[in-house]
Amino acid sequence: ADVPAWYKVVMAFQVIGCIFTFLAFFITIFWTNRHFRSEIQCPCYNRVALATYIVAGIFILLGIIILVGKTKTKQIAWAPSVTGFGGAFCIIAASFIRWGQQDDHDLK
Repeated sequence: ADVPAWYKVVMAFQVIGCIFTFLAFFITIFWTNRHFRSEIQCPCYNRVALATYIVAGIFILLGIIILVGKTKTKQIAWAPSVTGFGGAFCIIAASFIRWGQQDDHDLK
């Protein structure tokens, strides 16, 4: 069964999205590292960021599992989308970390 040209274009964009997801993941890990070494600490944000990272990790792992499992059947359309969700959660985690680094970091 031949794959239509538009599908190949969509898949190419999704692969690019995956690459950006992993970039986001590594950048947020770098930010987290810097955050935990800084003087300004807010435990509430640390907990939220950690929870968000766990969700991000689950989504990225799911994406990889689907990608590896479905390559043989060529139905890998879901994998980049799932991985993209992971990237979105990475960005959310990074935002919480940045807020936690502010001087007025109250959740009130």
